[in-house]
Amino acid sequence: MSEVSQICNKVVIINKGKIVAVDTPENLEKKVTQNNSVYVTVEDPENKLEVITKKLDNIKEVQLIKENEDGTKQYAIQAEGKIDLRKAIFAEFAKENITIFEMKKADSTLEEAFMKLIEGGNE
Repeated sequence: MSEVSQICNKVVIINKGKIVAVDTPENLEKKVTQNNSVYVTVEDPENKLEVITKKLDNIKEVQLIKENEDGTKQYAIQAEGKIDLRKAIFAEFAKENITIFEMKKADSTLEEAFMKLIEGGNE
């Protein structure tokens, strides 16, 4: 699917003989993005993260994704609207001595778009 994203201008997705989507790869990816989330992997031995995120404006939800073997934890932090929380997260976590190992914005890939579209059956 990554090759399709790179070389195609239009994509047609067919499920069980019916066309469920016709659009550019970029637009298909945007259509299935369900929320504005940031994935962050942190070292937080004192479990301050959930308390701190309540102080930040525009956070809709904080969800623990997994606890890693090295003691770090991965969270999905969902923002309200189209606000980019990364700068605020970085500043607030630094104040509270929470070490960020990784932080990235959640983006859909064409493969994820394909799977969501064929599961739903329609655009």
